[in-house]
Amino acid sequence: MRSKQTQDVGGSRTARPSGPMQRLFGRPHSISTEVLLPGRSSAATPASIQADYGRIVGTDVELRAASVRGLSHRADPGHVRQDSYAWATRDDRLYVAVADGVGSASHSQIGAWTATRAAIELLSSGLGDPRMLGRVVAARVTATARELGVDPAALATTLTVAMVRIGDEDTPWRVAVAEWGDSRASVFTPGEVVDGHPAWRRITAETAPVLANDVPALPLHAEPTARGTTMLAPGDVLLVATDGIDAHLRAENSVGHGLGHSWTRPPSIAQFLCDVDFERVGARDDRTAVALFRPARVVDPDDVGGAR
Repeated sequence: MRSKQTQDVGGSRTARPSGPMQRLFGRPHSISTEVLLPGRSSAATPASIQADYGRIVGTDVELRAASVRGLSHRADPGHVRQDSYAWATRDDRLYVAVADGVGSASHSQIGAWTATRAAIELLSSGLGDPRMLGRVVAARVTATARELGVDPAALATTLTVAMVRIGDEDTPWRVAVAEWGDSRASVFTPGEVVDGHPAWRRITAETAPVLANDVPALPLHAEPTARGTTMLAPGDVLLVATDGIDAHLRAENSVGHGLGHSWTRPPSIAQFLCDVDFERVGARDDRTAVALFRPARVVDPDDVGGAR
């Protein structure tokens, strides 16, 4: 039986060392780390790093997002970052999309960019049915391939979308997730541990690992591979990530512990970027993370135990 307990996180976070930002694992983060860039930046050669942060307008949700070019791509200017992300709000809805271009597909970075933008546009317009969403996104990616004069398989990409219904600050918020491929969405409750490990909870059911070339990716596979719902309680963190991060969020893996410790509260965007850019044996893929930090409810001391 798994034991479940909580730990005090208020004020217990270890202070960061002064000086250069530190990776969770591996060598200290350094601008001088050798990275070979393409001849110019363009839609087909996206920047090696993309990052965003801030509070979502009309909510108390803090967003941190980062996408970095993997170690296996940095020494070759022909290997660009194949991940992409996007988000939007509409009324009381918050939408997030993350995509991971299939490594063997020659134009997958364009497929990932197209898929995330199309998904957010469709979700914002009210298209919430995952099956229909997948078909329309697949059609958009296929149309882009035709414009480029390439086979649609050359733009193969995974996609994960999360739809958050923003409600009262004291009540849980419903989160619906649809996935095409192996990018995943998880919820993390700071301070909660299971058998001594941070409780990263995947929203969709566990699936068997697959080889990169076997990922059922868009546009050839328009049906979602997994769907699920959960509730986001005050204080919870919603993480939508490509498998460059998700594959390492195992109970016995130090990455899950490191991220769980660093993300007990919204970090600076510089620290979030360094966290996403962790170094670990076997972690050489691009990695992308969009994290939504829902603040914990602040209890007025005068409300505890009744009015005085």
